[in-house]
Amino acid sequence: MAIVDMFLRILHSIDEEVVSLEVVRDRDEQKHNQDIKDKMRENAIPKIVDTWYNLLVTYNNHNEILKNVLQNIGDYIQWIDVSLIVSERFLSIFGNLLSNVEVRSDVLHCFYEIVNKGMYPKDKIQMLNLLRLHEFIAGISTEVNDDNALEFLLSVARLINISGGEVMRAMTKLYESDRDAFKFASDLLELYLPLLFKYMAHEDDEISETVAPFTRDYLLQILKKTATLTEAQDQHLTLLLQIIAHKIKYDEQYNFERYGEYEEATKEYRKTLSNIFKTITQIAPQKVAAFMGTRISTIPEQDTFSIEATLLLFLKMGEGIPPEMQESTKDYFAQAVESLVGFDIASHPHYTVVTGYFDIILRYARFLSGKPVLRSILQSMLDQRGLRNPLESIRMKSCEIFSKIFKPRTLNQDFLPLLPGLIEALQDLMNFSKNSGQQPWNYQTLNLLEGIGLLVGHMPAGSAEQASVMELLLSPPTQEMASILSTKMWLRDNPENPVITKQLCDLIGAIGTFSKGFPLSVKKSNENVKRYFAAPLSMILEILETSPENSLIRAKTIFFFHRMVEVMGIDILEKVPQVVKIFLARTSINEFVDFILLINQIMSTFKEQAFTTIDQLLLPLIQHVINVSNALSANITPHSEEEREILNLKRHYYIFVHTLASNKLEPVVLSPTNFPHINHIFGTILEGCTGFSDPPSQHKCWIILRKFTGVWAGNQREFSQFLFERVTPTALQLPSNKQFNVKDATNHNILLEISSLLIEVTGKCGETYLNYLGGVLLPSLNCNAQFIQTFVELLMSRDAEKMRAFLKM
Repeated sequence: MAIVDMFLRILHSIDEEVVSLEVVRDRDEQKHNQDIKDKMRENAIPKIVDTWYNLLVTYNNHNEILKNVLQNIGDYIQWIDVSLIVSERFLSIFGNLLSNVEVRSDVLHCFYEIVNKGMYPKDKIQMLNLLRLHEFIAGISTEVNDDNALEFLLSVARLINISGGEVMRAMTKLYESDRDAFKFASDLLELYLPLLFKYMAHEDDEISETVAPFTRDYLLQILKKTATLTEAQDQHLTLLLQIIAHKIKYDEQYNFERYGEYEEATKEYRKTLSNIFKTITQIAPQKVAAFMGTRISTIPEQDTFSIEATLLLFLKMGEGIPPEMQESTKDYFAQAVESLVGFDIASHPHYTVVTGYFDIILRYARFLSGKPVLRSILQSMLDQRGLRNPLESIRMKSCEIFSKIFKPRTLNQDFLPLLPGLIEALQDLMNFSKNSGQQPWNYQTLNLLEGIGLLVGHMPAGSAEQASVMELLLSPPTQEMASILSTKMWLRDNPENPVITKQLCDLIGAIGTFSKGFPLSVKKSNENVKRYFAAPLSMILEILETSPENSLIRAKTIFFFHRMVEVMGIDILEKVPQVVKIFLARTSINEFVDFILLINQIMSTFKEQAFTTIDQLLLPLIQHVINVSNALSANITPHSEEEREILNLKRHYYIFVHTLASNKLEPVVLSPTNFPHINHIFGTILEGCTGFSDPPSQHKCWIILRKFTGVWAGNQREFSQFLFERVTPTALQLPSNKQFNVKDATNHNILLEISSLLIEVTGKCGETYLNYLGGVLLPSLNCNAQFIQTFVELLMSRDAEKMRAFLKM
């Protein structure tokens, strides 16, 4: 016994010292160890395998020795000839040992390593056929009596999953190359599918989820390779639908009041099942439609969690329907929703059922245009089933749905006639008075305002009806804001609890949220609409100028300006300088990033119409970024929050310049204000081109330079000189920098961008550029004649991919 134990320990040590991938080894060690393995394969391994077999036979009642032998086999499988183990003598012993509770998990470990061994697809299929795992697993009881049984069945499930996955991967590779082998693999798959369905349906969710990847691979194989379902495949899909409908239900163990590890695991498992269900929907939409039609029709007979499961699957079905079938299925979805409304699902006592119902309403409401059921749906959102429900979760869901349901223009004619009654029904929930005794600034008010704003925005522009509604809804918050402004009440706020400041912010938020329903008015101005937002805008600017140091006011001002870019159109530009002045003077880094995002929106929206605004802003903005970066960089701690903020600021500055170059605003740089500083401006971009700490921004900077090159190279002297003397040397020296990893995917794109830029310069500047390269720059960089000749030839060939490969060398 002692000698046996020593023998097995020595083998284990050899594996650790020579084979194990968990140990980091240098190249010499790897070669030395490979030589050892090669020698062992020639002579020692067959003898070791025979010894393993003899030990398994001789010591079949000594569990400790059996476990060590099996562990040895599992460790060695990956580098020895697998046929030495996949033989009748070993498989017979493995089958017998599966009944031994003490060592059965070690047997599964051996099986797992055998299946996981790297092999050619055809060889893998032949090996799996010899292994007969489906026969061994079929005889294993799936009953869970204790934790040990559960762990063992999880190992079985992992073995089924990897075996099925290996068969599927082999089928994918053999499909085109070897049809006979593909057919053989398909027949082998049929032997594993009963095991898949058995474990997929297991009462333990963890066991079920373990074989989900195999299920997914099987369905994707059908989706990609099967035009018409076979009878067997059709039956398999039916079985999977039944399994999913049962397994996706919440169980009694789920705690809806306290979210813990079990609840998180359940959430992920349900997501997995939902994705499988959507794949089945893609494969067989008619089958799923029939299945769900039956489920929905029997809702009155279902328990709470079955109803919730039905609603969830019906929701996911819409996500899985192929795009080309969306139009043809609208009547089906409309009828199904009408059935749900008829069952009055919104009155169900369990909140998960009600919120599931409202999710369905949002997804499928667009199919209900012209249907009387829309009134019933709207009523269910407004009364105690929705917005006035005692449960906050249902109120939140109702408000969320209310803010989105009016977006489809197809429903305008259905909902617009209901608007007066809708507003009257909601007035008590949208009280803007500070003396109302309630807090109207929560999600509820904002979502209601957004929903109504969508309806009002869809009304005929400038109509009396639209003006009446806007007067009714915007006058109260506007007057409330005017009252606070006239008394300057927020200036007397307690800094620890700035009640009036928060009220101002809520008023700004409410008006801005309401404005989301109005379409962008760049091309055609709606003066009637604009006048209702002009007064709040002026007051907000006055409040900002009175309290420029107030971060809450600054944040809400940026939010409101984002909204007014779309509502006020070009008129908003005359207001921007007031905001610019304050945000350049006193803001945090994160606030300034938000300000840059606003300017980007202005440039993207108005393009060359924003010339004057951007002309005045460009240099101050650049200087602000430089000042802030320099001030903080002096004493910055690596990997600190401050360092991340500076990187984020620079990243958004580069996005700002890129947005400028992408929206016909390049002439801003050549204006009398900015042209004297052209080298300074582009110097900041060139600095970003070598910013190794942020490769995406580095890539963005090279894109910026290429964009300007396409516009100005060859016809703008100062910029061309900048390209010659500063950009080109940087481009050529970058690949040799130790911090630049040429194998990195982002750096691959950077080199391609550099190549395109250099080719662009050549195309624009011609012989002047080539003469400068060959006669001045490249010799100064100690480039030999052969390099210069090849480089110039590649530039003239205009092949960016070949140039990238050359620079990479």
